[in-house]
Amino acid sequence: LNQNMGLSWSDIFSFLACSLVGGYFVAFTPQGIIIWEKITMYFIGFHNLLLSKDSKWKEQLDTDLIKDKYTKSKRIIFIRHGESTWNEVFNKGFGPSFFYRLSKELVKEIMLFPSRDSVFFDSPLNAEGIQQAKEVHEFITKGQINSVQDQVKKDYQALSGHSTSAVFVTSNLRRAIQTAAIALWGPSGKNTQKIKILSCLQEISRN
Repeated sequence: LNQNMGLSWSDIFSFLACSLVGGYFVAFTPQGIIIWEKITMYFIGFHNLLLSKDSKWKEQLDTDLIKDKYTKSKRIIFIRHGESTWNEVFNKGFGPSFFYRLSKELVKEIMLFPSRDSVFFDSPLNAEGIQQAKEVHEFITKGQINSVQDQVKKDYQALSGHSTSAVFVTSNLRRAIQTAAIALWGPSGKNTQKIKILSCLQEISRN
């Protein structure tokens, strides 16, 4: 365990100590199970945030290895997820407004503590992020493409649900699912595109 997971004995001891305290708390509190899950998430989250070394790695270029005369090309269109509560706090600089943003979200996190919801863990879209997803939806359903390029027209048709060969996928993170659900919502008020949720698309960085 120590060797495979990269945990020191102090990490394991701290986790076991928390487990004992948490076990007692769970046994005598109605919402203890949920709260204990939150405490466990905090422990694992801070451990990964502080000690993770996956922020940089040597990229292995393998495109030349897979190219041959039988290779078929696929066109992939990426849609960036809208702004999340995490982005709002940590991706807008660390000036004076940072402490206000952090304090505001910490208050929300405390209020959500007895529930399985969270501002920081698998953070959802904030109000601006929802609006951004709606703007993508409006572009897809009402926008006018004036390009003379056939490929651009095909891309637009695929996004608007008029292509039988298009496949829509998203990671299992809330912000990605929310963006896909809002942006790809059909003009008739129904989600006409089937969206596959794939855990393998989840980002691997500590963010």
